[in-house]
Amino acid sequence: MTNRFGSWGRTLCLALACVAAACSLDTNEPAIDTSQSNLDPEVLSITLRVPSGASFLDTTVGAATRVRIGDRAQVRGGVFGADGDVEIGKEAKLSSALVTAVGDVELGKQARIEGDVRATGKVRRAPGSSVHGRLEAPANIDVSTQSWSVTASPTSLGDVVVARGVTRDLSPGTYDELIAASGATVVLHSGVYVVSKALFFRGSELELDDGAGPVQLYVRDESYFRAATRSTTASEPKLLVSHLGSKELIVRPPFAGAVVAPNASVSLERCDDKRDDDCERDHWKR
Repeated sequence: MTNRFGSWGRTLCLALACVAAACSLDTNEPAIDTSQSNLDPEVLSITLRVPSGASFLDTTVGAATRVRIGDRAQVRGGVFGADGDVEIGKEAKLSSALVTAVGDVELGKQARIEGDVRATGKVRRAPGSSVHGRLEAPANIDVSTQSWSVTASPTSLGDVVVARGVTRDLSPGTYDELIAASGATVVLHSGVYVVSKALFFRGSELELDDGAGPVQLYVRDESYFRAATRSTTASEPKLLVSHLGSKELIVRPPFAGAVVAPNASVSLERCDDKRDDDCERDHWKR
């Protein structure tokens, strides 16, 4: 799993500062009426707690509480837990990283961090693990807040459930559930999307038309991402997923993008064939 935020983070943060589908499996469904509502736009206010020293511009994974980087995962960019431990699995690799924990940092066997590590608690290192940078523990780490707001339509365009072999091209806007089955493709464009639930199952694809700026996906409740993510305009997808719910945000390879969870923990883990019970939901098909 490779995620990157920093190289385009400044553009995204400027965008954040400035901004204040009917459910069907029929590919010939009628067009959705997207005419403007007479209701006032909804303004979503997001506040992310950020430990001192951690840059929002260079963050790839940020969580209110615990962050778990699973075995053999690969992450490029900063990682922080604002009020919890950071656990890094065996043979995981973090590059261009600043790992910050208001709590402990734990490295599994053969885990490798190419960057600095700071923790208010302890840093526990399994045999063969390595930190190629400065290690500071216990460190004095304050927590500040990064706040921004986005404007969303008060009228939802409904559920979007995309079946195997179907491609759905969605305009920026507000939706209810966004679900992509194995073999489904969802196309998103530069702009703001607000959904109640986002579930991208194994074998799905998330295609980003991000030439005009980053794609910002705000999820109110449940998030699960295992889509192959690619940009149509750049080598690295310009995608920010903001998980606003309190349930753990689960991300699995081959997803690529930046994720923040202002109210929850984040888990970036691989699905191991020996743990089919943990990955049962990955077999969902429609």
